[in-house]
Amino acid sequence: MTDSNQNRLLILNGSPIRGSNVDVISEEIAKGAADNGWTSETIYLNDYVIKPCQSCGVRDDDDICIFHDDIYPVYEKFSNCDAVIAASPIYFDSVSAQLKLFIDRCNCYRPLKKSRDGELFLEKKQWKIRKGIIVLVGGERQKHQQTLSVIKGFFLWTGVEFLDSIYFAHDSWEVGAVVNSAAVLKQAYELGARLESNPH
Repeated sequence: MTDSNQNRLLILNGSPIRGSNVDVISEEIAKGAADNGWTSETIYLNDYVIKPCQSCGVRDDDDICIFHDDIYPVYEKFSNCDAVIAASPIYFDSVSAQLKLFIDRCNCYRPLKKSRDGELFLEKKQWKIRKGIIVLVGGERQKHQQTLSVIKGFFLWTGVEFLDSIYFAHDSWEVGAVVNSAAVLKQAYELGARLESNPH
């Protein structure tokens, strides 16, 4: 049984491959956090059927999204965790489609509202303070700054405070090849260990 007072780390895994470099690095961060008293849960976004954002427009309710599909229960986990890892391979200089679908569906964390005088505005709600970690994996010649900006923008929009990032650049076709990189695994573990306990 999970202690409700334990700090919770949520991993949003955007890789379509189990045991991938994204997977290995994220789990190593989770190990570091676990040794500091954290629990963790991994959401493999590839397993979910997610409808793309439909840009619904003005909302007059407090629901995060009008579509209650597979991803909807993840909203609660994301809103209530104490830290989140957004992890993705780099495809065409951006995040994977799996992670991008989730990011786009978080648009209504700042819903479009209409004021009493008819003016439109984006409502900035106050969400629980959460720390954010970014894990990116790509080829040695790929540039990752654009992908980093996408996720940092997502964090800013949803009230997540960026903590740090790891970028693993490699030229191997072997799944999970990062297990042979002691330096990257050490960096990941130490990043997880840096997560401090937050008061509940």
